[in-house]
Amino acid sequence: MSKVTPGKPVQDSNVFPSVDRLKDQAAIQRALDHYLPSPTPPSPETIRLPNAKPARSLEESLVHVSELLTCAAATAYESGDGLSGSKRALAFSAMHLVEMAKAELDQSLDNLPLH
Repeated sequence: MSKVTPGKPVQDSNVFPSVDRLKDQAAIQRALDHYLPSPTPPSPETIRLPNAKPARSLEESLVHVSELLTCAAATAYESGDGLSGSKRALAFSAMHLVEMAKAELDQSLDNLPLH
């Protein structure tokens, strides 16, 4: 039985790319830069949250934040309820942090001076 040996791998004797290949790569890069420009990030002044209303009073804004924290705590609880082990502990610790922030916010709302 004869053993089949593969042929020697073809090696490019020229380690450096040819001038034509460099020109092709430069042309490809110019075309990509022209048709796929890198996106410029928007300036921070133009970024607006979808439901951030600038005409809110301080009290209305704090109440809205309190409601958002309630939703975040409920989401963390529901997420952690189906987990076990360290992932469950992580979800419930996130819920605990949200609840602590909400309690601090609610206390601030209670101490807010009335008009």
